Amino acid sequence: MKKWLVLACCLAPLSCFLNPNVSYVPNRIVDPAKIIERVMTSQPPEIAGSVPYKVSVQSDSIKMWMGEKGDAGGGNIGEIYYNEIGKVVLKHTDIWCVEILDQTGVGMYNVFSSHESEAKQFIDALYTVMGR
Repeated sequence: MKKWLVLACCLAPLSCFLNPNVSYVPNRIVDPAKIIERVMTSQPPEIAGSVPYKVSVQSDSIKMWMGEKGDAGGGNIGEIYYNEIGKVVLKHTDIWCVEILDQTGVGMYNVFSSHESEAKQFIDALYTVMGR
């Protein structure tokens, strides 16, 4: 049983690369920061792997604190800079995946959600903060 669980956790992030894109046109929203923070911190950890425990939406980037809250250094900090984002792709298998790609098409970060509406809200919020 453990082997199957470990295998599923290892293969789940790869599912974004193997599945067809879902066509979606983003809409502007009023409070994008709250949506981005909520969706990114509430990803299913069994699928996403390392989920940020804190997210801060800045004027030029999204800052993420990964690891454990109690770490002496506050965990690892990652950032997604809006000017580096080339494309945002929505994919679906058993779970919804928002794939954030850089200007060259290389994956920067994947956001997972169990609900289509939440994944689409995340894309709406991301495009709103990016000013697109």
